[in-house]
Amino acid sequence: MNITIVFLSISMLLAPLLAGIPEEAQWSCILGAAVLSTYLAIVFQTTLSPVRRSPAALSMVALIAWTVLSTIVHAAMTRLAFLSHMLHMTTTMLTYGCAFLAMRRLAEHARGAAYAVALSAVLAATVMAVIGEQEFMRSLKDGFGMMRVNSTSTPDFLAGYMLLTIPITIGFFLAIPRGSSLFRGLASLSVLLQMAVLFQTQSRFALISLVAGFVVFVAAIFRANQAQGKRLKLSRGSVVGGTVGVLIVAILAYPVIHRLLMGGDKNSGAFRQLTWQGTVNMAKSGLAPLIGVGPGTFMDFYPKFAEAGFTRLAHNTYLQIGAEIGLPALIALVTLIFATIAAIWRVLGDSRVTETSGPLRVLADLPTNASVAIRAALLASVASEAVQNLIDSDLYVFSIGLTFFALAGMASGLTITANVDESTATPSGGATALKWLGAAAALAGAVFSICNGVAAANVASAQTLLADPSINPADAGAGYEKAMTWAPLDGKYPAEYGYRVLVQRENAIPDGISQLRYAIERQPDCLNYYRLGSTLQRSGDNAGAIVAYKGSIKRDPNYLDSLIALARITTREESLQYYRQIADLDKSPVGQVRAIGDMVEQRFAIGYVAAAQDDAAKGDWNSALKDDRRAIAILERYAIETGSNYTEREAQHGGTTSPPDDQEAATLYDTASTLLLTLITGKERDEYTQKKAYFDGRYQMIIGDAYYAIGRESEAKSYYENGLSLSANCTYVDAAWLKGTLTTKLQALGH
Repeated sequence: MNITIVFLSISMLLAPLLAGIPEEAQWSCILGAAVLSTYLAIVFQTTLSPVRRSPAALSMVALIAWTVLSTIVHAAMTRLAFLSHMLHMTTTMLTYGCAFLAMRRLAEHARGAAYAVALSAVLAATVMAVIGEQEFMRSLKDGFGMMRVNSTSTPDFLAGYMLLTIPITIGFFLAIPRGSSLFRGLASLSVLLQMAVLFQTQSRFALISLVAGFVVFVAAIFRANQAQGKRLKLSRGSVVGGTVGVLIVAILAYPVIHRLLMGGDKNSGAFRQLTWQGTVNMAKSGLAPLIGVGPGTFMDFYPKFAEAGFTRLAHNTYLQIGAEIGLPALIALVTLIFATIAAIWRVLGDSRVTETSGPLRVLADLPTNASVAIRAALLASVASEAVQNLIDSDLYVFSIGLTFFALAGMASGLTITANVDESTATPSGGATALKWLGAAAALAGAVFSICNGVAAANVASAQTLLADPSINPADAGAGYEKAMTWAPLDGKYPAEYGYRVLVQRENAIPDGISQLRYAIERQPDCLNYYRLGSTLQRSGDNAGAIVAYKGSIKRDPNYLDSLIALARITTREESLQYYRQIADLDKSPVGQVRAIGDMVEQRFAIGYVAAAQDDAAKGDWNSALKDDRRAIAILERYAIETGSNYTEREAQHGGTTSPPDDQEAATLYDTASTLLLTLITGKERDEYTQKKAYFDGRYQMIIGDAYYAIGRESEAKSYYENGLSLSANCTYVDAAWLKGTLTTKLQALGH
């Protein structure tokens, strides 16, 4: 069992630190291979199958089996298309299943070892909480209230992870003997840190999920005490400690409570509702009710059904599982959760349950009340995360999914009250077959995970090289070529190699086109079709480019890059249709209800400006004025948001700014504002002339900031000087601030 304990503990410890982002490939694959290896170790160390009959274990097996079946059927229908995504999701589900079964067996036969693995999750959560506090302080200092803690891409995922670990940490706190003041102090500090960082994420539903978990925890404790004929007695110290704890929690919870009282972000709720509706529509299409659209292919197929802005996840694990894998898989997942909860609830109410010892006797020989606390804590962890997944796809984040299924497996194992003597037991033929079938699947999954992890590591290295303009692009290309050798089914790698290396850096257009066509065979999504269209247009094949761009919007009717490209390459009549379609998207829920509701999409202004110019040419001055004002409002808001320097936009560009985007917005603003000056007269025109001078200068500052952020100080200085010149005689209300800011920036550059 030693290798099982080590591999599982390391995986649980490192997962939140290294694999907390959806679609993260490198570390999720490496840690996944470690978990799959633990299952193989168990198989070869035991005579019986790790799968003992229980509704929870059978549901886990059914979930894996249906995922495999869905992948096989879709692979037969579509051949290579999205096969890599389906195999990756299938392997991830297999990893979750092996974690569940491994922890279940540890909890059944080596309870102390299971506690040790769970403690590694507590340690990981404590480290994440410390990092979270540091990040929160930095975000406050920078005037930005959102956190990007270590490996988590959003605060909601950080909150989701803490929902799993807070109850189990409290369980261990209650299990520590009262004489061990040091360990109780460390455990209480860990709880406070985890709760603090959860509340600071300002996730409203996470607070609801946490409360649900605490209600379940308290109910479980009362049930166990009632079953054992005990009355719950609270000492004076417990009352004082509890009161202090409530006050501390209330203080920590202020950010999220304030957000609730202020009504929160209404866009967030509307976005989720429309996303759920689109997911349901996808789940009802074709064979989806039975086998889904394919495991792991949500982002590939959802855009055709989207009713709101872009999203990578369904914001509801249950809907996403049902849409990707089918209704039977959803039933299996829900059954697993309820069966686990029901089994623990039953055991907590059984006064005849006794403890079994294990190799780590300090933990294994916990007193009965400690065992009750840990069982109740596991029940609360599973319940709170099950609630949280109603509004987020947390189980699609490897660190959360791994921890959830591992704790669920531990909970399931702690419900087994009678062990089987394996030295005398004779396995049935079916059990033996299931045992070796599982071993074969785990081995195949481990090999696949290792190969994909190595491929992802090579790509990460190539992307680092590619970010440095002084590096020979062939060096980065070598990394992509290695990745394609290790993961030949993945269409993302040849697409990036063909477009980012061959086309953009080496100008090897024919080779780039060849790689992009090869990529589309494996990943025929809107992005790859757009890249192919852009490259064909660059080669002079406009007809081929139009076909590729139309292939892109066939897969995502709202894909702005392709709509803009079509508007700029097609005939005037068709072009105007695309421009107006872009403007109409801004007015629809796709434009108005988006994942990041407070961040403007400046490219919608392209459609409005073109529509305004067309209206003006036709003499429809009212329509021209209306469209032009809308374009200007978008572009002014983009400038106020500091353009590509805005934190959320930097995240979209790999953590850096994008001067070309800011330059395009500045040019578009100049076009729109110049048109507006021809449509208005008198005092309004005079006032807007000053406002235009201000925003012209501000755009120059934004472009300068974008260049400065990437270390190009000479370009930054030039734009700062232009901005100061354009706003020199400006009398707009904020002109003095702009001129003072530009002067300060120039002085910092030694001007």
